[in-house]
Amino acid sequence: MIQKVYTDGQVSTFLVFGDRNNEPGFNPILEALKEQAEHIESLEKQNRELMKQEKLLTFLVEVTAQTNELMARGLKAIERLESSLETDEISKYS
Repeated sequence: MIQKVYTDGQVSTFLVFGDRNNEPGFNPILEALKEQAEHIESLEKQNRELMKQEKLLTFLVEVTAQTNELMARGLKAIERLESSLETDEISKYS
């Protein structure tokens, strides 16, 4: 079995051969490989979830950029409208 042990400020990995060595059909190397396979499967699952999150974040960034562009256009249109209204008011009094 693989065990992680914390010593001297570091985490070390050890292959531990326990009492199960005497069990018929027990192979410590095979057990260690099974644990590693489970760990790899877990990491692959985490990776898939992270990739989903990355796609979502990319989409949100794109939507935010589009929203900012639309807001900038709207602000420019409002500024032009205000400017034309001010010009119209000035022409009335001239």
